[in-house]
Amino acid sequence: MRNRLVSKARADRAEAITDRMFSVCERYRPAVQVAVLGPATKGGEMTLHLSLYAEHFSAIIAGTKRTEYRRRCARWDRMLTKPFRRVRFTNGYGAHRPWMVCEIQGIEQAGEEWRIHLGEVMESGDIHLLKASSSSAPSK
Repeated sequence: MRNRLVSKARADRAEAITDRMFSVCERYRPAVQVAVLGPATKGGEMTLHLSLYAEHFSAIIAGTKRTEYRRRCARWDRMLTKPFRRVRFTNGYGAHRPWMVCEIQGIEQAGEEWRIHLGEVMESGDIHLLKASSSSAPSK
C-alpha cells in the first residue's frame, strides 16, 4: 500500500512539474506533452483508458450505449485531440476488475462536451466480476 502511495505522489509531482513547464513555454507544449504523457499504444494504435460506473459499463457491453460523453475541460481538450483508435473501459480500480476494449468510430467536440462514438467490443475480460447495478440502485 505504501508503494502505491509513493508512486501516486511521484506521478502527481511529475504532472505538476509538467504543467509548470507548459505554462512557462507554451510553444513547446505538444512535443513535451507527447514525450511525458504519451498514451499507451498496442501495435502502433493509440488506446484511450477510461473508467466507468457499472451501469454505463453494462450498457456498452449490452450494445445499448454507443456514445461515451466527457465534459469539456483542459484535460479532455488535451487528451481527446489525439488520434485514438480504441478505448479500454474498466469498471472500478485494482488488479481484478471488469474491462473491455472497443474501437473508436470517431471523437467529436459538441458544445460543452466531448462525444466518443463507439464501435464493436473487440475484447473483454473479468465480466463475471461486474456487479448488478440495477438491484443496488435506490429507487426514485
